[in-house]
Amino acid sequence: MANQDTPIRLILLQSHVEQGEIISSALRNGGFAVRLNRANDLEDLAAQLASNSTDIVLAAFQHPHCTLEQVAATMRSVSSDAVLIATHASVDEDIHAAVYAHGACQLINLKRPAQALAATRWAMAHLGELRSSKRLALALRESERRCDALIDSSRDPIAYVHEGMHIRANQAYLEMFGYDDLEVLEGIALLDLIDERDADAFRIVLKKLARGEPPPSSLALRATRADGEVFDAVMEFANASYEGEACQQIVFRRNEAPKLNDPVTGLLSRTQFMGLLDAALARGLKGSQSEAVLLLEIDNFGVVLNEVGLNHADELLRDLSDLLRNRLPDGAEIARLSDHSFGLHLTDGDFARTREFAEQLRAEVQGHIIEVGKRSLTLTLSIGGVQLGPKSVDVATTLGKASQCLQIALSEGGNRSQLFDPSADDHEEAARIKAWVERIQSALKSNEFSLFYQPIISLQGETSEFYETLLRMKGAEGEIILPLTFLPIAEDHGLIEKIDRWVLSHAIAVLAKRNESGIRTRLLIKITPQSMLNQSLPAWIGNLLKTSGVSGDQLVFGVAESRVSTQLKAAQDFLRKVAGFGCAMCIEQFGTSGNSFDLLKHLDASMLKIDRRFTEDLGRNVENQRRVKAIAERAHAQDKLTIAEFVQDAASMSVLFTSTVSYVEGNFLASPGTEMSYEFQ
Repeated sequence: MANQDTPIRLILLQSHVEQGEIISSALRNGGFAVRLNRANDLEDLAAQLASNSTDIVLAAFQHPHCTLEQVAATMRSVSSDAVLIATHASVDEDIHAAVYAHGACQLINLKRPAQALAATRWAMAHLGELRSSKRLALALRESERRCDALIDSSRDPIAYVHEGMHIRANQAYLEMFGYDDLEVLEGIALLDLIDERDADAFRIVLKKLARGEPPPSSLALRATRADGEVFDAVMEFANASYEGEACQQIVFRRNEAPKLNDPVTGLLSRTQFMGLLDAALARGLKGSQSEAVLLLEIDNFGVVLNEVGLNHADELLRDLSDLLRNRLPDGAEIARLSDHSFGLHLTDGDFARTREFAEQLRAEVQGHIIEVGKRSLTLTLSIGGVQLGPKSVDVATTLGKASQCLQIALSEGGNRSQLFDPSADDHEEAARIKAWVERIQSALKSNEFSLFYQPIISLQGETSEFYETLLRMKGAEGEIILPLTFLPIAEDHGLIEKIDRWVLSHAIAVLAKRNESGIRTRLLIKITPQSMLNQSLPAWIGNLLKTSGVSGDQLVFGVAESRVSTQLKAAQDFLRKVAGFGCAMCIEQFGTSGNSFDLLKHLDASMLKIDRRFTEDLGRNVENQRRVKAIAERAHAQDKLTIAEFVQDAASMSVLFTSTVSYVEGNFLASPGTEMSYEFQ
């Protein structure tokens, strides 16, 4: 029903002025706001309908200058969606029949003006539904247009098939099978693209589809190009519709062995680097101390990228990669680990030589001029590293230590190296850790921590505010220290629970202030297993929510999948208690184990944040695309929301737009900041 405070836009086409006044007075007396216009004839009516938005046309059944049928025809000629209501001084069955036959929707007896109220309520409710349907239809057409555009621009070969025949295919599909024109392909059955050795098996699939059975998620077979070339392929099926008709969406992929090296730089891949490091650690346990691992990161890469432009990013990375590769000592290997970070494995040198090499490499990069497009620029690197030896236990611990060193180098301004030698004097390391413990304790007492916020943006049209809360420490000179530098030490020395409570209390206080300003916001806040083990924490959270006036459904607690798996009972108890306040849980780094979804049988988390290893280079990595879509579809089937984090480029967004992923997060969309200023509308 229409809001009676919203003016109803009426056009009166009446024989006598007083007839219109009777109806408009009845509507105003009934509480309707009315904006009234009068039309003298059909030409005047057409002009007003064409120039103004109109809700209702009230026309006399027996107008001296036009018939009701002519009024209805005029409204159709200008594509007006206004409701036509007839008026007459007397009403009987014959008049009723004539009114409806001539195109009116309602009839008002002028002797009973109160009928105008009921007729207007019906008309506005009908018009609301009609206009809502039109908006939905427009939105659907726009979504279909966007999907068509994404499919056309997709590098995945995609086709739509109905009853075994092609009805649509994108350019990548035509190129895969060697066809120049869609019209030629439209006359070819899908079965004709399948090698005869797999034709019988594929016929069985087609028969199952014809019987309405669900399609297989994928099917490996041999396909045939127009020129007769046969290649191994994997078909992926999905139910779809095209121009309103049910059909199948088919994605064909060549079943090729994955390329090991990074496609942009030609360096080793992350997977290869992990294998090298694993083997090096095994040698270290046997006594070798001549190997080291270095992590390299380009300083201020976002600023550099803005300078050179996204279209020159690959050129810049190739130039830097060539420089790094040419400076490697004998036996060393280098890999690209992410967009702007690299890993080095050194094989022949003690800690002093490793430190000397790291400084030489840093200085070489700083002095190197890179030509990108028409620009010349220089870069700087931050380097963190670990000398391997008998104390180097596993890959995760070693890379964690190297990452800590890298973050220290970055937090001190970048363009420097920070290395760790496990075999160095234990007293020196103990002194370093003690200094950090004192620094963390001081930060807790003096509020030297700060909260940053990164928006989590819905891909499904939701416009409510949602941010992830990120902890930072303020350095002595105002620099920002990332949590990887100090949280492991805090965990080892019993300070992590205090940090969790500091974050929670400050985050809830921020939510309370935003609520007072009329801005309702939801926050994703990390929680550690140590805190979940504390039985008093849920009651403490509940009391904090109550005193601040913040609703529990404004909090989502995030915990890593690996940590939930080892502390499942604590996570279950914690979630059960905070769910009583309306809070939810998000499992982060989801998909890292072989049985991630089995965890949901024991823990009813409402959100899953897909591990960033699957969203890195998503636009180009086909395997990651499959993995992300599979996780999102399975989560959607279980009514779980998904978050794709670390979104770094437009190509990744194009992939995510065509998936069932619920939310996206990443620096490509918005970097973390101290203010919640993202426009969600």
